[in-house]
Amino acid sequence: NNKIPAGITADLLQNVRIHNTTVDMGCYEFGSSPVVTVNDIETVLSFNLYPNPVNNVLNIKMDSDLSQVVIYNLQGQKVKESTTKQVNVSNLSRGIYLVKIEDENGNIATKKFIKK
Repeated sequence: NNKIPAGITADLLQNVRIHNTTVDMGCYEFGSSPVVTVNDIETVLSFNLYPNPVNNVLNIKMDSDLSQVVIYNLQGQKVKESTTKQVNVSNLSRGIYLVKIEDENGNIATKKFIKK
């Protein structure tokens, strides 16, 4: 079991490459990299928006506790913020919007909705 020290690059036969250079022989090469553990993987935040399209109140259904809701137009401008699972969007113009949800653990997810 030959282990390659961190920062050293080697080919598939574990032949060490020249330090700080790139040799392209058209073959697959790899370098040592940090090991990803289960704890390093982010939790996926799952939520649903309804009704979609919406007229007045956008409802957010999710299993975890909500921390923040931010709504953006397609130009990337923030148009609304909330901390509740029911957001009044009646004052928004008709169109497509992005809603970014953050839960109490800091997990973030984004979805689109249509304002009628």
